[in-house]
Amino acid sequence: MHSHACSNTVWMHRQADRIDQKGGRVMRVIASFILVIGAVGIYAAPPPLEEFVKPPKYTGVQISPSGEYIAAALINEETGFGSFRVIRRKDNEVMVSFAMGDEKRVGAFYWAQDHMVLISPMFKVPGEDFYYPRGDLMSINVKNKDTRDLPPAAINSIWPKDPKNILVRTTDGRHPEIHKMDLRSGRKIRIARGAVVAGGNNEPAPAFVLDRDGDVVFSIGENDELGTEVYFRKGRGDWQLINTIDWGEKGWYPIAWGLRPGTFLTIDHRRATTRGIGVFNPKTGENKLLMRHPVADPSGFRWDFDGNIWAVDYDLHFPSVQYINTKHPLAKLHASLARQFRGQRVNFTSSSRDHKQVMAVISSDKNSGEYVLVDAESLSLDPIAETRPDLDSELLANMEPFELEARDGEKIYGYITMHADTPVPGPMLVSIHGGPYGARHSWGFNARNQVLATRGFHVLEVNFRGSGGYGKDYESAGYGEWGGLMQDDITDATLWAIQNKLATPGKICIGGGSYGAYSAMMGAIKEPDLYKCVIGISGVYDISIMTKSGDVRSRKSGMAYLRRMFGNKKEEQLDISPVHHADKIKATVMIVHGGLDRRTPPAHAHRMHDALRDAGKNIVWVFDPGQGHGFVGEQTNLDLWQRQLAFLNEQIGSGSEQGE
Repeated sequence: MHSHACSNTVWMHRQADRIDQKGGRVMRVIASFILVIGAVGIYAAPPPLEEFVKPPKYTGVQISPSGEYIAAALINEETGFGSFRVIRRKDNEVMVSFAMGDEKRVGAFYWAQDHMVLISPMFKVPGEDFYYPRGDLMSINVKNKDTRDLPPAAINSIWPKDPKNILVRTTDGRHPEIHKMDLRSGRKIRIARGAVVAGGNNEPAPAFVLDRDGDVVFSIGENDELGTEVYFRKGRGDWQLINTIDWGEKGWYPIAWGLRPGTFLTIDHRRATTRGIGVFNPKTGENKLLMRHPVADPSGFRWDFDGNIWAVDYDLHFPSVQYINTKHPLAKLHASLARQFRGQRVNFTSSSRDHKQVMAVISSDKNSGEYVLVDAESLSLDPIAETRPDLDSELLANMEPFELEARDGEKIYGYITMHADTPVPGPMLVSIHGGPYGARHSWGFNARNQVLATRGFHVLEVNFRGSGGYGKDYESAGYGEWGGLMQDDITDATLWAIQNKLATPGKICIGGGSYGAYSAMMGAIKEPDLYKCVIGISGVYDISIMTKSGDVRSRKSGMAYLRRMFGNKKEEQLDISPVHHADKIKATVMIVHGGLDRRTPPAHAHRMHDALRDAGKNIVWVFDPGQGHGFVGEQTNLDLWQRQLAFLNEQIGSGSEQGE
């Protein structure tokens, strides 16, 4: 472990304490800290760009259920080849080791039994150093080296009570199915077909929920109007609709079996804005609230090998964990490690079945991840691997939370990443997330932020209304507000950064991808004197063609989404489309788009380009016919970063002596 990590993180934890206790002006304390270190900082060469675009050296490390083995997925730095390795702990003997060549890497892996591990490989995109999963599966017996290809499927869950089988998900076209798959033969037996289409824009609910015996008892999914429907069945009986959450409304749905037999944990945001954790009893039909954060939604759940949830994650400002089962051995261990690694995120990748040996990964804004093996009884830590060992965290920037009062009196939230060597105030990029609904910025290691901050640009990230993580009311306030309230929040945060002497007026750029590109362009339209330049990647620029092109319209629910967001009146759609307001833009614009983009087809970029050209505006055009919705590939992104940094330096200057 890097010794310098602890000295930095103690300060961050103290700021987190102030946030929790006073609930208020986070950034005022942070700003004064940055001013001090900025005044005495010594300029240093930033880490090479290659360190941010290349994949991590380790993409996963896990301990086996017996505690006997450690498995790791790696990427060779010299060749770029993926590999997989299993080591026996007692004598460090390599039990399994093989390279996957140039065409494959390990996408994910799972311990299914004490001696069997499942691998889901990723395959290389032709012509690009980028890999994607196809749903393939293979099993490896660590003892006898027996390797088998299994039928393609998505793993739903390991089945500890039936170690010869796992549960996998497939689809029959629209409806999800769950099958029992034999780990040796690959033979599948369907045990449930979903009552409704999986997924949806309304709630991130699981497609199926099982009881402790492995029976599928809930089917959750989306109807044609974007609503979430919950179905229940007894045994192998027929599905019965027991709950519906209309789009944008509040309700509840199950997520896992509960702490007591016959009960189930739920997400419950009835009678409140934030999503709480409830307990549902199918026999009585009662759903009782167990816990709720007053401001933040759950951002994740902690599971053990047997499928029990023992804790909930929250991300208000910094990460925090609430323990559902305080007596669970993993909860006790995590609480101890969280105290030891204050100000960092502590996650468990795996544990032995008896919970005595745990593989943890420690990360932060300046630490992309370090794997450590923890002995739960002695609390001793054995460093195993670093995800990016060549990236010096001393050269990276701090990421700090802020909250402010918007023009309508409501609080909005976000993060600012600032390097100690960059002057305050200084040049700033306002970075806008895509989505937009339900998506958000979160605290942690962010390669994009670090590229910019280590090269002299402060980075402002705004979780505007419409973003996820702060309750249903916060998210729904942004519905239908493209170019409206959501844009005003971003403007207010930018002005706040100027007023607090963090950003230099005239040296502010705005950018993002997908919706973020749309918002960046609208920012330059609504506030032409606020932003010096715009970077739009894979953007939506003409709302009026959304129902005629792109993959959102391919489903009934997608068309319902478009109608809800933009209505049916073309004049209203044109009014909020950047392509029809190009004459108002003063900023210099960089447009980045791929010719294979199905989400926001190239017509958006071409129309925006032509509108800017016809209005006599300055344009930097980056079009790659072989890329899709967002650019992929190490070399491709390295080249794109070089172009973006050159553009930013020309427009707003680095504000420091740092160079390439």
